[in-house]
Amino acid sequence: MNALPGLISLAILVYLVLGPLNELRVDYLRHRLFVIRTRLFDEAAAGRISYDSHAYQYTRTVINGMLRFGHRVSYARALTARAVMKKADIRVAAKCQQWAMANSDDLERDIAERYLRDANIAVMKHLATSPFVGIALIPLVAWLLMVAAGFSVFSWVLRLAPALTLKLDQAAFEEGRAIYRGRETAASATAY
Repeated sequence: MNALPGLISLAILVYLVLGPLNELRVDYLRHRLFVIRTRLFDEAAAGRISYDSHAYQYTRTVINGMLRFGHRVSYARALTARAVMKKADIRVAAKCQQWAMANSDDLERDIAERYLRDANIAVMKHLATSPFVGIALIPLVAWLLMVAAGFSVFSWVLRLAPALTLKLDQAAFEEGRAIYRGRETAASATAY
């Protein structure tokens, strides 16, 4: 009977994290990508990069793809895609990007690469805010908090109990002297 409110609270929390909050994350990712794409358009409208530039077209196409499939971006899909993709497919994609950037002048390439990097950072931030990242980090955070609390308690005890540290230091000093005396005795015995 007492577990029922806890289970209901947990169900509501799971619903919120996987439902409305996840939709909010996807909307925010799309918003960021729209802003990045709009700024890229503004660069072209200002004449800093040509609409016909291969770097511009490649970057615009990649950002459009991210916008279209932003709701599908997740760790599970990224890992699955990585496992399923063949090395030849990865090489083809890399060569396509290299060709587009190589066939554009330096200024256009720099502009396109900056916006491509911004779009990739937006996607990485989206992945970093995934609820599954939080679930995976719970043991790590708990361990770090325990270690931090342990060190805090340890330093507190040492500050409040200088007599304890004095006794420990004294005992260690006596042990060190005994070792030193033992070496002296051993050295004098071998001298004869």
